[in-house]
Amino acid sequence: MLTPKEREILALLARNYSNKEIANALMVSSETVKWHLKALYSKLEAASRKHAVTRARTMGMLGRA
Repeated sequence: MLTPKEREILALLARNYSNKEIANALMVSSETVKWHLKALYSKLEAASRKHAVTRARTMGMLGRA
C-alpha cells in the first residue's frame, strides 16, 4: 500500500520529526516531504500528522508507542 519512501517518512513522523528534520534525514527537499505526506494522508485517510500515525499503528504499519 505504501511506497518504501512513504514508509520511511511515516517512521520518522512517528518519532515526531518535523518536515525539515525528515528532509535532512532522508536527504530530500522539504517540498518532497510535503508531497509524500500528502500521499500518506490520502492513503491512510488521515487529516493530520497525529491522525496518520494513529491510523498506521492501528493498521499494523508501525509498532506500538
